[in-house]
Amino acid sequence: MARLPRRTPAVRRGRVAATPPPPTFTVVLLSGGANLLAVVKTVKDATGMGLKEAKDLVDHAPRVVREGLDRATAEYLQHNLIAAGAEAEITTSGGEPEEPSKPPPVPDPLTFSVRLLSAGGNKLAVVKTVKDATGLGLKEAKDLVDQAPKVVREGLDHATADYLMQNLIAAGAEAEITQP
Repeated sequence: MARLPRRTPAVRRGRVAATPPPPTFTVVLLSGGANLLAVVKTVKDATGMGLKEAKDLVDHAPRVVREGLDRATAEYLQHNLIAAGAEAEITTSGGEPEEPSKPPPVPDPLTFSVRLLSAGGNKLAVVKTVKDATGLGLKEAKDLVDQAPKVVREGLDHATADYLMQNLIAAGAEAEITQP
């Protein structure tokens, strides 16, 4: 006859060790940055707030944008806020504090600008791309495209600058990445 494994004291008493709930993350907007319109739009899309509520949240930073998120969603929202020109951070709430899995990346001291050299053949698509990338209105985006060569955005990390440049090229423009 086979012996059953010995029961631990917690199991014998009918108690099961509880596992701590997974940590949740909170995204905090520290400041709106220079491009407030793009930041307000990002906050509005991320929270489902109305335009006025999103603007009030950005104007009164530092404020919590969203709470109770998983890590991937929190990092995605933080990336979008930073790409729009804001300063944002992620904090941990609930559950066990997480052990850092790897050291935080060293920030790249270099910043880049995207410069529009010419609008190319499809000016309307380029104006739309500039409008989306900068948060400018239609008239302001058209004026910027008409004034080419002109810097579209500056102070970007290399990945964001490259993404913007590729979008401009896909729209038919000639663009380049420069360092200020």
